[in-house]
Amino acid sequence: MESKEAKEKQLSLDELEAAEAQVSSQVMGLDLGSELDINMEDIDFSEVDDDLKKFQEDEIVRDALQRGVDLGNYARQIHAQLAATEAASIKDYLKESADVSGLHEEIKACDSVLERMEHMLTRFQADLGAISSEIKHLQDKSMSMRIKLKNRKAVHKDLDAHIKSIFISPELVRCIHEAEIKESYIGYLADLDVKIQYLKQLQKEGKLDKASRDMAPLCERTKVKAIARIRQFLLQRVYLLKKPQTNIQIKQNLLLRFKYLYQFCRLHAPSTADEIRNIYTDTVRKIYNNHFKQYLLGLMKLQAPIVAKKGDVLGLDETKTGGMFSMRKTSLHLSRVFMLGNRDTILSNIDKPPIIYHSAAKRHTQFRYNEIFRATHRLLMDTATTESAFLSDFFQEADAYRGEDQKERKASAKRGTALFDTIFSKTTSMFLENLENYLMKCFDCLELLILVRIVLLHSQMMRQRQTDCLDSLFDRINMLLWPRFKVVLDAHLASIRTVRVSSVSRGNTSVHYISRRYAEFAAGIDVLNRGYDDAIIVSNMGRMRTAVCKLLTDLSGR
Repeated sequence: MESKEAKEKQLSLDELEAAEAQVSSQVMGLDLGSELDINMEDIDFSEVDDDLKKFQEDEIVRDALQRGVDLGNYARQIHAQLAATEAASIKDYLKESADVSGLHEEIKACDSVLERMEHMLTRFQADLGAISSEIKHLQDKSMSMRIKLKNRKAVHKDLDAHIKSIFISPELVRCIHEAEIKESYIGYLADLDVKIQYLKQLQKEGKLDKASRDMAPLCERTKVKAIARIRQFLLQRVYLLKKPQTNIQIKQNLLLRFKYLYQFCRLHAPSTADEIRNIYTDTVRKIYNNHFKQYLLGLMKLQAPIVAKKGDVLGLDETKTGGMFSMRKTSLHLSRVFMLGNRDTILSNIDKPPIIYHSAAKRHTQFRYNEIFRATHRLLMDTATTESAFLSDFFQEADAYRGEDQKERKASAKRGTALFDTIFSKTTSMFLENLENYLMKCFDCLELLILVRIVLLHSQMMRQRQTDCLDSLFDRINMLLWPRFKVVLDAHLASIRTVRVSSVSRGNTSVHYISRRYAEFAAGIDVLNRGYDDAIIVSNMGRMRTAVCKLLTDLSGR
């Protein structure tokens, strides 16, 4: 192998020496100075002028012409330099021929190595292609497995939720049947409610499977037991309200902690919920009616005597009062009838708490009817506010919880109003009856107007509390007060018009009793109407002022 390479190297050197000798002989045989045999007829001088112009533009040629150089010699000199340069290049090539030969061998070795690498890379590329195909296959298989896993997880999740929704554990059944009813019992009912609702939904959609059908009877039995225990528990709490000296609000607050029990009954046993609600309303109706009846009757025993009697009108002549069966009315008595005094202070103290009957009875304190009216209605307002809030939270909210749309919620609100009216109907009727009895004996316009203002202020207080449960009562009271006020005021006006001018002796310069009474009466009406400006009062007082002015004008002519 080595001898062969040596022979090839020697052969290459011999070939290079032979080439060098041939090139040298050819160069040496050139006679650049010899005359050329040129046929002038074969030369085309058509483009000589253009070439001359180009040569003149060349800097080297232009410089040579300016110096007067012989171009022929200059050309021969250039040819000689080229020949010398060529010969030097050949010598340099021959000098480096050994290195070139070595470089040639190295290039051939590199080509061999590169060829082997090419074969190796080709095999590696083929292997990579096979691996890529295998990776793609594994990717497809992984994607398929991932989809299957995702589907299985989704099925497992749905199946787990389904099983949890229908399965009633023995522990839940035991707690529903035996556990003490307290706040934790609400959690058991909530779990049972979720399962009942889920089974109902499945049945509605026709998706009951065997497991659901198997659990349905147990779910129903557990629900029936829960409703029975709820009914017993709530009715016991309601019956506790009947005990004497019971604070109803405290008991109601305890009931509110278990309002979910009523909601559960309302949702799953409406008839039982109606029974509980009816028993509650009947119980508290009797309790409230009895309490307010005792309170009202007790305060009425402390009522101060009514000052204004029938016939105490502005035009009454006290000299003509009295008789066989009645006492003569004094001017002092009549002035008290038409004088407001400090009776309007009750309006500035409208927020005072109700009168405590036992304390007032021990002190033998007497009250005007307007004070009794304010106290009883204030107590009714406080009671109605708390009861309305309880009914809304405990009963009406359960009905709204049952309803699914706005229409059902509005119907629930109407049922809440009807429920309130059921509880307080007898109490409000008792209050109205008491007011009617008083109005039959009331002939005091100032007292009637004070009652009107009390009702207005109470109505404003209820609006501030954001409850309208007593609006109908206030309307009915106003329908009683205003007509009575108009009747009494008309009686005063009629009495003024019937005063006889001839009853006053001529030359009497003393103040007429009509003037004093009217001044006191009009001043009191003005104080009570200040800031209200009721049109009915302004109109009737205008008529009265006209009648008084006419009377005084007639009297002035005496």
